[in-house]
This record gives sequence, structure tokens and C-alpha cells, in this order.
Amino acid sequence: MCFHVQLPEKIVWATALDEDYQLIDEYDKAYHLVGFNHPDLPVIKQETPKTVQAIQWGLIPHWAQNREKATELQNFTLNATCENIFDKPSFRDSVYKKRCLVLVSGFYENRHEGKLKYPYFIYPAKQKIFLLGGLTSEWVNRETGEMVETCTIITTPANPLMEKIHNTKKRMPLIFTEEQAKRWLSPLLTKEEIQGLTTPCNEEMLQSHTVSRLVNQFQQRDSNVETISAPVTYPELALMDA
Repeated sequence: MCFHVQLPEKIVWATALDEDYQLIDEYDKAYHLVGFNHPDLPVIKQETPKTVQAIQWGLIPHWAQNREKATELQNFTLNATCENIFDKPSFRDSVYKKRCLVLVSGFYENRHEGKLKYPYFIYPAKQKIFLLGGLTSEWVNRETGEMVETCTIITTPANPLMEKIHNTKKRMPLIFTEEQAKRWLSPLLTKEEIQGLTTPCNEEMLQSHTVSRLVNQFQQRDSNVETISAPVTYPELALMDA
């Protein structure tokens, strides 16, 4: 699943999108963000397709009764599997009218070999950023009246490259080409058209390399450092892949 991402600087996505977008909320470039900390992500909403705003990661459905339940749900809604977005209560109210794009410059995933984890950084081969398919939701805290906007990243079955990297669950984020991304935000899509867009991207869109195990030590150490996505070689992997 997709729980670890890198965020681009504003100039990067502005250049990548090559259109006139307005940044509504400020956010900081991040080298490594972890979903379970519920950070803000740069998002383009279906309702406002010419603006980028910072939205909290971990979708709270509008029907969550209280803050305690909302917080509990957020840890289970960082991702939405494409196979159940029309059926799962947390997502089915958002899939038609609250689709979004999440802008990231890469993501991290672990390859498992025996008891060891080998973290990889996956980043665009041609595009400057990844345009990830997602959903948003608006939840109102009945005790305070505060409105909280949140999002989730949709995942698909892995393509061949990601099957090798994410070799346990074999999943990957929903990654669009620019043409697909624009279509994803269209308000007129049918269920069948939405399903047609929720497929694994071509592996030629991705590059990857192994990185430091600091990615998996975020609870003990600060992993949001510039060097986190730098290549690190594990000789034993080369032998396994020979």
C-alpha cells in the first residue's frame, strides 16, 4: 500500500502541470512523509480543478459520529483499493463527486526477502511529478462546528515492476498520465468510465532504486531528510536478482 511519500516544491508541480494553477494553502516540500502522521498533501479537487490546496491525509467520511471515531477511521483510510471504492461506506459517497489528484514527487515501498525489508524509492521516469488518483471528503465536528477536509490515495494491483518491489501485497498507487488525470477530474464520468481509469500504470512511467532503511525507522529517528531518497546498494539483492 502507499503510506510513504515525497512532496515536490511548488515550482516543480507548477512546471509539470504547465497550466495556470492557484495555490490556496501553503505546504512545505517534504523528503519523506508518513501517512500515519496524517500530514497535509497537495491536492487538486474535482470541484476546483484549477487550484491546489493542502488536504489532510486519511479520509474521514462525513458520517463519522465524533472526533474519536474520526481519528480511528483515519488510520484505515490512508488508501482506498480501487476494487471497493464503489462499495465501502468510507469511500462510496466520494467516488462520483469528490475525486482528486494528489501531487507527489515519489513514494517509498518495501521489498521483503525473508525477515528483511529493503526500502525502495519510486519516482517518475518522464513526468516531473506523479499525479495520483484519490478521493476527498468533508467532515464536520459536531462538538465544535469545525469542518475538516481529508483525502485518500487509491491503490491498484501492481504492475510488473511493483510486483517485484512490493512483493507481498503487490499493490501500487493509482498513477495517471496527464490526459488520464484531466479525465479523472471530469464531473460527468460514469461508474464504468471511472473503473476504466483505475488500472495499473505502465511500468515505463516509473524509475526506482533502493534507499536507506531509515525509511522504516521514522518512529525512532527523523527520516524527513534530504538524503532519504539517495541510492543505497544492498549487495545481497544483486545476488538474488542475478
